[in-house]
Amino acid sequence: MRNNQFNSLVPFVQIVDDLLTKTFHDVSGGQLFKYNTPALNVLDLEKEVKLEVAAPGLEKGDFKINVENNYLIISADKKQETSENKENYSRKEFSYHSFKRMYELPENTNGEGITAKYENGILNISIPKVIPAAKQVKTIEIK
Repeated sequence: MRNNQFNSLVPFVQIVDDLLTKTFHDVSGGQLFKYNTPALNVLDLEKEVKLEVAAPGLEKGDFKINVENNYLIISADKKQETSENKENYSRKEFSYHSFKRMYELPENTNGEGITAKYENGILNISIPKVIPAAKQVKTIEIK
């Protein structure tokens, strides 16, 4: 019975997801704004954790990466403006796209050594792991 109750929530969850991830339109049919959070891949490797953020169409300068309270915060803002002035009319258009993703840093990582590179629409972030020092054995002399 319990599984059936959960299954009845699935359509509701899909509706909310669609509402939050689809493009909204104004009355005239033009795009009003787009809620667009890029995909984030996490690769847990032996010596590091790698994050891959799919963010095509942005430039390196559009990104901001911070570490706050053990969270890696990745955000981007992109503004575009175009204007055209002709004899009988003038047109000015602008668009604004932004996103913000947060990733909790695992305990075994070093937030101070994080590096990032943006290439071919993918933001690659490398978070080095803290390699525990080998346990040393100390012999205590008995007096």
